Amino acid sequence: MSSKHFNKEGAQRSSYLRSVIIGLIAIAVLIASGFTYGALRHATIAAFNTPTQPPVGRLQVTIQEDYPGHAPIKNAIITIDGRRLSLDNKGRITVDSLSPGRHTIAFTHKLYEPFSLSLATKKGPNTLVLRVCLSAVEAGKRWMKTKQENLHQDTYALLHPDERTRIKQADYIRFKTDVLKAYNVKIDKFYVYPPEYAAIWKHPKTGKAYKNVAIMRVDSIVTVDKLGTVKQRWYIAAQRVNNRWLFLSGL
Repeated sequence: MSSKHFNKEGAQRSSYLRSVIIGLIAIAVLIASGFTYGALRHATIAAFNTPTQPPVGRLQVTIQEDYPGHAPIKNAIITIDGRRLSLDNKGRITVDSLSPGRHTIAFTHKLYEPFSLSLATKKGPNTLVLRVCLSAVEAGKRWMKTKQENLHQDTYALLHPDERTRIKQADYIRFKTDVLKAYNVKIDKFYVYPPEYAAIWKHPKTGKAYKNVAIMRVDSIVTVDKLGTVKQRWYIAAQRVNNRWLFLSGL
C-alpha cells in the first residue's frame, strides 16, 4: 500500500477527530448556556412571585386622667379598629405591625367620660398621650373630697373660671379658714348622686346663664360645734370646660 494512501487516511481521521471535538465543545457551550438561562429565568420568576412586604407602623398610646397629677388609667376597655386591648400598669397600650393610615380608638370606663376618635399613623413609631375627662359624678366626688379634707387650695383650683374671676383665691381660702375656726365644721360622710343635666342653668348669685350643666345632689353628715352631728343636703353644679368638669356653685 502506498504512502499516499496512508496520508489520505490520516487526514480523514484528523478531520473526524476535529469534528468530534468541535461538536463536544458546542454541546458543552449549549448546556452551559441552557443552565445559565434556566437559572436566570427561575430567579426572575421568583422575584416576581415574592410578595412585597407592606409598610408597617408601631403605635403606643398612654392614657391618663385629665385631673391634677395625671394618674394613669387602669382597667379600661380600649379598642383599636374594634380590636380589644389591655392597658399596662402605666396606662399604656402598644400595637405592633399596624398599617399606616387612619384608625379608630375607643375608650370606656365607669369613672370617665367615654370617647372615640380617629387618628392617623405613619410608618415607624407613633406615640400618643390621651388625657381623659372624669365623669361628672366622679368629679363631684373628688371635689367633695377636697372639702372634706379642708384642702381649700385644691377646692379652689377646681372652680369654674368664672368663679375664680369672681372670687380671688386668697379671699376664698381666708373665708373657708375662718368658717372652719369659728364652727369647727367637719364633713364626716357624703354621697354624690348621679347628675341631672340642664340645657340651660342660671347661676343663683350672678344670674348668668350656662349651657349643658351637670347638677348633682349631695347628701352628707356634718359635725358642727354646738350643733353636733346633722344631716345636710346640697346641690352642686358643674360645666365641662377644656375636658374637665369645673364647679359653678356649691358649698
